[in-house]
Amino acid sequence: MKKIIIIYFILSLLGKLSFSQSYIVVDSLTKEPIPYATIKFKKSPKGFYANGKGYFSLNEKVNDTLQISCLGYESVYETINSLKDTIILIPKPIKLDEVVINKGKKKKEILGLKRKKGNFHINPNFQIALLIKPSEKFANKQIENIIIPINKKSLLKKQGKTFKSVFKINIYRNDSGLPKHPMLEKPIDIFVTHNSKNSITVDFSEELIDFSKEGIFICIEMIGEINEKEEVINSINPRPSFVFTNKEIKDIFSKSYFKTKFSNEWKPMSTKTFHLEEEIFLAIGLTLSSYD
Repeated sequence: MKKIIIIYFILSLLGKLSFSQSYIVVDSLTKEPIPYATIKFKKSPKGFYANGKGYFSLNEKVNDTLQISCLGYESVYETINSLKDTIILIPKPIKLDEVVINKGKKKKEILGLKRKKGNFHINPNFQIALLIKPSEKFANKQIENIIIPINKKSLLKKQGKTFKSVFKINIYRNDSGLPKHPMLEKPIDIFVTHNSKNSITVDFSEELIDFSKEGIFICIEMIGEINEKEEVINSINPRPSFVFTNKEIKDIFSKSYFKTKFSNEWKPMSTKTFHLEEEIFLAIGLTLSSYD
């Protein structure tokens, strides 16, 4: 009898150790994989990302419910025991702003944050949002590019000299005082390597983003360093670090906000919360266009 119990225990243990189930998250319309979808456990504050090809794995079955989500899609809630191999997300209708197409000679202007305060890693446990409001001089012009300075040097020498990372950028309109209503149908995935330039230029010329007097939120969501399978391998102080400043753009009001990765509650980035001597802002540059 004891032998039977021992054998049963060993088989049960081996079953738990060998369990590994893979799933893929896809778009309901295109049937294409959704890269870096967020996978969150309901009973704990923990979660993780699918890889760049939409796949994720669970190494053990637990009695919990998963929330599978990605900005621009309706979230799916499923118990782990009822998960299917393919998880389908339905695109969420987003009401985009109406844009007036201008004719005439295009004029471009560049604004930027030049004075640096320091370089900080955006930990994937947090998301950063920068509210920027233009003065009357620059209001209602279109945003052509957003320029994000980065620092590729590592705080941890043991990480090595090469890396590949991914972060998401999204833009929200400021109609509620917090970043709630996206101005893009989907966030933009930005890939950075050790060979990237020291500033990332994101082209929004086709998006026709209006820089209204109410302002916009620019949101950075760091996914982390990834391997050749586009799986996250480093989410603690991932490279690159981002440049922050204590000086605002001359004709722009700025305010920083943050939220934890699996929360929907944005909060002001106060000096008290982050033990800072003074308020700092994500250092960015903007290329604006208008027509004569």
